Amino acid sequence: MLVDAAKRELDGLLDVGPLDGGMHLVGWLPEGADDVLVAERAAERGVYAVPLSRCSVGKSARPGLLLGYAALTPPQIREGVRRLAGVLRTCG
Repeated sequence: MLVDAAKRELDGLLDVGPLDGGMHLVGWLPEGADDVLVAERAAERGVYAVPLSRCSVGKSARPGLLLGYAALTPPQIREGVRRLAGVLRTCG
């Protein structure tokens, strides 16, 4: 559900790959994007995303977001992706 919604709503804004399972998905931002700023803006819209740069000992090779989805319903996932798309369009 999350991958499909992300490919529909976030195409060109966040790169997500296929997912075999798990509780989180990594979404890669365009080069030069500020993943901390995006995560902060997303939180303001009720979407929690962990900036990958905060998970790295050194400088991250590429900015990205860790997105959790395990505890969410399909409508919540679709709404979260819609909100995240709005954030990414303004942080672009």
